[in-house]
Amino acid sequence: MEEPTASRPYMPGYGLVDAGQGSGLLPWSWAVDRLQRSHDYWVATTRPDGRPHVMPVWGVWVQDALWFSSSRGSRKTRNLLARPPCAITTDNAYEPVVIEGEAALIDDPGAITGFVAALNQKYQMDYAVDFFNPTDNACFRVPPSWVWSHRSRLHRHPYPLDLSTDVPLIFARSIAMGVQHLTMMTPLVVQEPREHLSEGRRK
Repeated sequence: MEEPTASRPYMPGYGLVDAGQGSGLLPWSWAVDRLQRSHDYWVATTRPDGRPHVMPVWGVWVQDALWFSSSRGSRKTRNLLARPPCAITTDNAYEPVVIEGEAALIDDPGAITGFVAALNQKYQMDYAVDFFNPTDNACFRVPPSWVWSHRSRLHRHPYPLDLSTDVPLIFARSIAMGVQHLTMMTPLVVQEPREHLSEGRRK
């Protein structure tokens, strides 16, 4: 995948500064790092009647896409087979990466073997490839068409926000079907108590 170009999301009312101001824009590598090391991922799909469905899964970021599996008869598998578009988030709410894309069902034995090897290495498991037999388990690959993220220090500094220094961004890339967007945000800057101002903002 060609590395996305960073720019701003449309977020009226949040007091966002220009791309050249604030603390700068997060690089795509920042998102990739968190997509790779997230232990769990929340997969949001759509039921036949339009209601949302969300479940956690194990997964791996391989070849510019998120791969995961689910029982062939599970609700999320049935949802994805009927409606491939989905949203997936990483597990850290303070540095989340949210992707949207279409889930592709993988039935190629070589691709499944590679997925299982990556899964075993990440989670220190010993799954056999036969466990992911397509008749019993569905393996999905979700390349992102849109990504949103931000880095927050609120868990360390629970003070009022200075939204004038928030620096969100959008990653956009051209593909054969047109332009798709990947959105991210840089840190939320907080105002520290007066007695801490002399220390400066913590990095």
